[in-house]
Amino acid sequence: MNIPPINNDTGSRAALETLPDPNTPPATGTNTLGVNDFLKLITVQLQNQDPLKPMDDTEFVSQMTSFTALQQTQTLTADFEAYSQQAAVNSANGFLGGYVTVADNALGEVTGQVTAVRIEDGTPKIIINGLPYDLSAVQSVSITPPVDVPVTNQ
Repeated sequence: MNIPPINNDTGSRAALETLPDPNTPPATGTNTLGVNDFLKLITVQLQNQDPLKPMDDTEFVSQMTSFTALQQTQTLTADFEAYSQQAAVNSANGFLGGYVTVADNALGEVTGQVTAVRIEDGTPKIIINGLPYDLSAVQSVSITPPVDVPVTNQ
């Protein structure tokens, strides 16, 4: 993207004074541009263009296309995150009533029936023996209760 040079007139200085200090770190802690940042850049660029040499139409259309793509990407990302969270909830609901074995750091392997699903901080947890477990801890699944087979020495 080509940005026309800024002249040393009062209007240009006033427009630049509204921009954030480049030496100040962003408040959000990210280095990505959002929709509002893009609109501010376009506004400043339009305010500071030379009236005798206005911005090329194709360049402006290109920037608007970039803006539209940015909006669509943000919408797609939000939709995908919502879909991913719903898929995890549906997966957890599939364990209800089944018997699972999960890895527990404190207890080792825990086997029991999934009696409930709870959402904690946006993440579904399956409840076994009254304790919540992440879906990633599941090691095995069965629709029938486990049968303890006695070990015999031969």
